[in-house]
Amino acid sequence: MWKIFQNFSLVSDQNKSIYFVISLEVESIILLLNARSLWAFSVGVFSHLLASLILASVVAGLLKLLYKREYIPTLLLSLGIFFFFGHLAVFVGALFLLIYPKVGKVHNPTKEIEYNIIYSMDPFAEKRILTEGAIGFLKDQSIGSVLYFMKCCNPLVVNFFKNLLHSDKDELRLLANSYLKNLEQNLQDKISQLLAYSNNGSKLGGLHEFFIKKNLSMLYWEFYYLGLVEEEIRKKYLHQAKTYGEQALNIKRDPTLLFKIGRMELILGNYKKAYQYFRESIEKGIDKGIVLPYIIESLYKDKNFKELRKVLKESKGTYTLHPKTLSILKAWV
Repeated sequence: MWKIFQNFSLVSDQNKSIYFVISLEVESIILLLNARSLWAFSVGVFSHLLASLILASVVAGLLKLLYKREYIPTLLLSLGIFFFFGHLAVFVGALFLLIYPKVGKVHNPTKEIEYNIIYSMDPFAEKRILTEGAIGFLKDQSIGSVLYFMKCCNPLVVNFFKNLLHSDKDELRLLANSYLKNLEQNLQDKISQLLAYSNNGSKLGGLHEFFIKKNLSMLYWEFYYLGLVEEEIRKKYLHQAKTYGEQALNIKRDPTLLFKIGRMELILGNYKKAYQYFRESIEKGIDKGIVLPYIIESLYKDKNFKELRKVLKESKGTYTLHPKTLSILKAWV
């Protein structure tokens, strides 16, 4: 019941609530003055109680929103004051709320901002790495392996659970479906929250807006990277990730984001742009050993062998190429 009145006070228009309170209170006075029976008297008292309760809910909602007061204790205290001090208290309270200048600011209350969502970086960084031994268990479809991999978040693991959807064992199919749905829902919920904050970007300021755009880019990238959705939708998410990433980079040239956008450009076949992003990410401080394989790939696919020779010469000892990759490069470069 408390929840009903809390929602009433916070969501509905305060002025309408107050006018309704005044009309109830006037009705209560008329009924009590003309009461000829216990029933009429009871209805009059009930009207006063209802008016007091609605007004108390408005006051409690207002104090919670503006001054972070506890809702239920404030509601009970206000109800006691309005009910036991009679009609005059209700009228004074209603008139005060009508003329109180801050009332107009709380017609559309906003939820408290969860800064941990705004400032969170890679949402699955700790769950990403699989040891060589764990990778070997991806072929094992036992309950033990499934329960272990439910703690991980990796493209290989997602593919593992997608394959389990076709298992002839009901429990494995249920677990796989649960894992994939929860993972997708988790990403969607975070995206929805950040999009809501993004609409209020001007109120949050430049730095907040940067982190919102950056994390939207990261989350859309997760959809693509993990392969959670169909290929056509994956491409849309990739473009969304790139768009938000570029918007964030317009605010701040973040090395992690530069690297991610470089990877997106590489996937999209924009090899020159990818190379530029990779180079800038190194200049901004990201580990060269992480970026170098992607630089080599972008230059190789762009057939820019002159620059590739230069990069390999400059980076000798920074990164050890796979023997097969090295033999291909030697043949082409």
